[in-house]
Amino acid sequence: MRNTVKKISNSATLMSWMSFGTKSLSLFVVLPLLVKKLSAPDVAVWYLYSGAMSFIILADLGFSSTLVRMFSYARAGLSEDELHQVTRKKPAADSVTNTDTLEKVWQVMNFVYTRLSLLTIVFISVSSFFLYKPILRTSNPTHSFIAWGLVIVTSFIQLRYSVFSNYLQGMNQVALVKKWETIFKNQQKQKLIIWKL
Repeated sequence: MRNTVKKISNSATLMSWMSFGTKSLSLFVVLPLLVKKLSAPDVAVWYLYSGAMSFIILADLGFSSTLVRMFSYARAGLSEDELHQVTRKKPAADSVTNTDTLEKVWQVMNFVYTRLSLLTIVFISVSSFFLYKPILRTSNPTHSFIAWGLVIVTSFIQLRYSVFSNYLQGMNQVALVKKWETIFKNQQKQKLIIWKL
């Protein structure tokens, strides 16, 4: 039994499915609860917050998948020059991680994500002016403004620190990343459900 649980928790495919499942949980469990328990203006603001958090995926602009691939190439031993002309390379049995390439990819990733996260926080903060009236219509505007502040801060943190997720996935630790993603998403949903009940 213990071996089976270990196999499941180390399976990148199963952990990815579980992560997707917990993200889908909001559609089938959380959304009906919100619609039932909240007023129409509160649900509208919740959708606005949810949309703002989804903006992070758009703000990433596909950098994460490119950088994960670059980390994988560095892990396979490719040099910085070889990264510019990658088509296909059969991994050698004795390939050693190229730490110089890893370091350069890390530096580029930090440069890109620092600027992306700052641009995102500016964009979301400026868009706050458009949320002023909808937030005032909610049942508790003070809490709604505090929640909006938390959305801004967590959006910045999520985008800025996704560098660690990119690195781990590039180092073939997909199961680990998805496992923690599943745990945090489940906790988020549980807290929201308990709060609404």
